Parts: sequence; structure tokens; C-alpha cells
Amino acid sequence: MNRMRSMLWRRYARGAAMVLAFCGAGIALAQEQQNYPPQFPRANATEVLSNDRVNVWDAYWPKNQPTPMHRHIFDVISITIQGGQIRVTNEDGKVSQGESHLGQANFSRKGLTHSEEGLSDVPQRKIFLELKSAAQASAMGDSHEAFPPDSATKLVDNDRLIAWDYTWNAAQKVEVGAHTYDTVTVFLTGGTIRSVDAQGASRDIVRKPGDAVYAAHGPQTHTEEALGGSVRAIVVQLK
Repeated sequence: MNRMRSMLWRRYARGAAMVLAFCGAGIALAQEQQNYPPQFPRANATEVLSNDRVNVWDAYWPKNQPTPMHRHIFDVISITIQGGQIRVTNEDGKVSQGESHLGQANFSRKGLTHSEEGLSDVPQRKIFLELKSAAQASAMGDSHEAFPPDSATKLVDNDRLIAWDYTWNAAQKVEVGAHTYDTVTVFLTGGTIRSVDAQGASRDIVRKPGDAVYAAHGPQTHTEEALGGSVRAIVVQLK
């Protein structure tokens, strides 16, 4: 009888040890996953601006230089300034390949975890908008919205943002009404835009590819036109 009890005890002890080992491995794996660094900051990425609504980063992927495995801690939209190819490895080890082109806008939810490696001789370059708090209800209104002009193309529309592809054309004045959304404008091409306010005051603003400009909601009625050639940008309205 004592021998049988001893055998049963040894079996119980072995089973308990296996369960504890399994649980320990699971806890260690969970801790390892939780310890992934955020997407930014990182090498080959520069912070462009940061406020209570959004962080904006200018990032590129040199060929054969993989990023660390990282986790997106914000909802994010990326806008391609220089197209290219990258290799993506997710946290399960699955590998895929992607290619982007100028003006492409991609939205992803927080929690996405992967590493990325550039494959192009000319590195892919993107502007990233990390989305923070949603706008207060008072930020919205019934006034005439600045976007979209008839020539704008909607790229993304969800609960966090609306993204438009828009081109200012030379000698074509566009009336811009009050902004009912906070916006970030990311320029795809360079050039000069002339802005004339309601009092007739004029200023010429020079933009270059990759410039990102934040504008808070509010009355900003004016006209705009490109000088000397068209200027293209992605205008992101933050909800």
C-alpha cells in the first residue's frame, strides 16, 4: 500500500512539474512578447513633429538592414514618399514581401508586431502618423469643410481618420473653408503654394517632398494656388 502511494506521488510530482514548466514557458513567452520595443524611435527614423493628437516620423529602410522586432503601440497611417520593396517578418516567423509606390497610404491598428528589411537600392521612405487621442466633440462643426475639393481622391476613411490625395494646380485658385478636423498634410512633391487670406494678405510657402504640416481645426478661410507647377500632397483629417 505504501509502495502504491509512493508511485502515485511520484507520478503526481512529475505531472505537476510538467504543468509548472509549461506555465513558466508560457509566462516567459508572454513577457518576451510584451517586451518588444515600440515602432519608434529607431535607427533611420526622424521625428518630424509631436503634439497631443499625433506623432509624425520620417523613416526609411536601407537595403539589407533589418529593423528590430517591434510592436505598434498606436494606430498608424503611413504615406509613401519614395517607393520600394521590403521584407517583413512577423512575430511567428512568417516572412512576406511588400512593395509601395509614391502616394500610397496604409492604415494599421495598434498591436501589429513585425520586423522589416529594405530590399531596394534606393531605400523605401515613408512618413508615419501615430494617432493619439480622438478629437473632442467641440472640434466638429457644421461649417464649410476645407476638404475635399472636387479634385481630391479619398484613400482611407475609418473611425480614426480620412485621407485624401490632392494636387494644387498652377493658376487654379481653390477656396479653402473652415477646418472642422485637425489635419496633417504630407507633401509628395515640392513646389510653391500661394495662400491669400480673407483680408487679401498673400504669402508664398515653399514645400519639399516629405514635409508634414499640422493644422488645428478652426476658421482658416483663404484661397490657395500652386505657382510654377503642380504640388501634390496627402491630406489626413484626424477624427
